[in-house]
Amino acid sequence: SHYYPYLEITSGENPRYKVVRKINLTSPNEYYGPFPDGSKAHEILQLLERLFPLAKLVAKSYYENIKKEVRKFFQGQTQEIKKKIKNSLRKNITNLAFEIAQKEKKILDNIDFFTSKQNIEFLKGENCDFLGIHQQENVLAFYLLIYRYGKLVATDEAAFPIWGNQEEVCETYLYQFYQKNLPPQTLYISEKLPSLELLAEEFKFFLKSPQRGRKKEVINLAQQNAQQDVVAGFLVFINGEINLAKSKLYKLKESEQASDLSRIKTACRIHYQKYSPGTLPDLIIVDGGKEQMKVVQKTLNELELKTVVIGLAKDEKHRTAKIITNKPKELDFGKNERIKNFLTNCQEE
Repeated sequence: SHYYPYLEITSGENPRYKVVRKINLTSPNEYYGPFPDGSKAHEILQLLERLFPLAKLVAKSYYENIKKEVRKFFQGQTQEIKKKIKNSLRKNITNLAFEIAQKEKKILDNIDFFTSKQNIEFLKGENCDFLGIHQQENVLAFYLLIYRYGKLVATDEAAFPIWGNQEEVCETYLYQFYQKNLPPQTLYISEKLPSLELLAEEFKFFLKSPQRGRKKEVINLAQQNAQQDVVAGFLVFINGEINLAKSKLYKLKESEQASDLSRIKTACRIHYQKYSPGTLPDLIIVDGGKEQMKVVQKTLNELELKTVVIGLAKDEKHRTAKIITNKPKELDFGKNERIKNFLTNCQEE
């Protein structure tokens, strides 16, 4: 999860509109969002500055009225403001003030775009999230549909290695997300998990698990999205022990799923491009054969990075059997059960 852009209305003697990514739930400022990207947030900021201008040293009643109008705007209650702009537009056309009229027409178009897009009638302006969960072997994938004022404003996706039970992993994901983003009024999930009740209490939202109807359909949609992504994982072992804090999982987009080798290349480039020479791990173990290992080596070479890369071959019973290197012959474990057990554990993880 990451920090999404929000629109902030500051309080105090000099109130103004701001686009921020970090929110302070204890401040008197008001937040609207999240938005899918920064450009959309800035467009809305410019629109609000035109529709509901803030000024220095305004009376508190004026400031409160502006906030009320902004809330109505995000709830889609824009009939009054649109009526005023349309009347002004007609007058400007009559008076041949075409440049002003053109700007007003653009404002009307923007209002329609931001207040009517993807409005879900059955949500009735509710702020809510729908969580989809999918387990793929030892990985738990999440897909969150984020609705604000009845509109789908953003989505979030993440994947975690399963280090405990599913409930713990789910709690970790949601805790991390709502620490960075505004929690909804209600979180909808396919089934209630006891530990999430405490989370809901902490972040002050309701937890519901509808079993039928439109909301159940949206949960199913989130579930389907959680299943669609391919997950690439980089598990970090330090002194033979897995370190989940340093391990990373990446969800690859559909365009990156052409083949197993292309997925490996894409994931390696995403993961290792932030490394500088000399900072790579001592050994990279690829869960795959010689072709997969060569793709990793080639990607590292393109990034001008060097370290030892090996692959792991399995026998006919799908057990870790041999070590693959650049040499034509595969290496046996011999009598070294300790290395064999460690590499088997790596491959199973």
